[in-house]
Amino acid sequence: MSSTESSAQKAIRDNLGILNRVLNNEAVFGEVAQKCVERRLITTLELAQLNDRLSGQTLRERVEAFVLRLAELLGDLPEKIDEFLSIIKEIDTLIAEKAANNISQSYANYKQAAKTNDADNGQSTRTKVAPSTPGIATKSSGHQDHESEEPVTSDWPWSKKKKPDEDIVYHYTTNPGRNRGIVLIINNVKFLDKSKDRDSSEEDEEKLKEAFDKYRYEVITMKNLEADAIKDAVKKVVQKDVIGDHDSFICCILSHGNPAGIEGVDLDGKTVTVTELANIVNCDKLHRKPKIFVFQACRGAGIPEPMVSDLAIPPSIREEEEVMVPDGHSIALPPEADFLFAFSTVENNRALRGKYTGSHYITALSNAIINHGSKLSIERILLVVNHKVAGESKRVEIEKDGKTETCIYHQMPEIRSTLRGCFYF
Repeated sequence: MSSTESSAQKAIRDNLGILNRVLNNEAVFGEVAQKCVERRLITTLELAQLNDRLSGQTLRERVEAFVLRLAELLGDLPEKIDEFLSIIKEIDTLIAEKAANNISQSYANYKQAAKTNDADNGQSTRTKVAPSTPGIATKSSGHQDHESEEPVTSDWPWSKKKKPDEDIVYHYTTNPGRNRGIVLIINNVKFLDKSKDRDSSEEDEEKLKEAFDKYRYEVITMKNLEADAIKDAVKKVVQKDVIGDHDSFICCILSHGNPAGIEGVDLDGKTVTVTELANIVNCDKLHRKPKIFVFQACRGAGIPEPMVSDLAIPPSIREEEEVMVPDGHSIALPPEADFLFAFSTVENNRALRGKYTGSHYITALSNAIINHGSKLSIERILLVVNHKVAGESKRVEIEKDGKTETCIYHQMPEIRSTLRGCFYF
């Protein structure tokens, strides 16, 4: 770090990692740069010259050069620093707000340290702060290694310092122009027993397609499969569509279920277990790569925290959603590494699905992937989803002792993981 750097430059340099995640999108970066021109923080000519000089470089390199040059131009004028931070906050995500707050605090600390040192010594004796050395980007995922001193950022309302072991990430060498992997969506909408149809699940399918299309995944959809056909479909896709260069494999199954597993459209409610699915995808092509399953389904008939309500939504138990996966008295995850299972609800409980709008869980998950997929690891994204779904109670009708009662239901999703590092889309 240069001895002539201003407090603004040092504060921004210390937070380059989080700024990269905030601006890890060409459209967002372009919008921020334009706002800086409009608010006279940088001239049009200066921006054009910077763009010319950085032509052909990665987005990360361009972001770093831009914000560091901007910090140099701003110097130590607090009103200009605040203007830049207000532009960052206008991105309107929690990670952007966190970035602005981090920079503001760092800037204040450096200014105070400079004043204290000047008062004590009459000279500038800087506080030693470990420099933020940019990490090396992987070719496929666009994820960068982060500095251990950098505060963790997420859609989480509480902050903490990053631990060194959080630098453990999955790295890939996939060609950036190639699909990163396969997303298989199995959506059981029409059942042989018509009373079990799940028409609103079409909405969930579209939301998932939109989410994964953004990150260069090839999305394959299949509908209305019996239990055996579900296993055959997963096996066929893994054998024929998954290739060795793929980063990961993702399978989303939207269906009914029961404590034994995920139901096909069979009349007898035949199920597929999580272990059966995991064993199918545990192959050489996916060895040491994340294998992610998302299940939108009930896992039992339980509804915790029942409260009488005079309002109602979907008129039947089946409209709330189906079941999911215990294998015996508890879900036995496979012992192999690199699996992640995301359940829409905890064991023995129901998962909600609106009559027309799709499920509570898949809506939250799709939105989280779209908004935070390039900034947060998959497990942190799922924590965001847990936080949102669990915090929003829903009214639902249930049958109890031959009577229909309206209850307020708090759905709690569950994450089970044997991933060995952070996985970023």
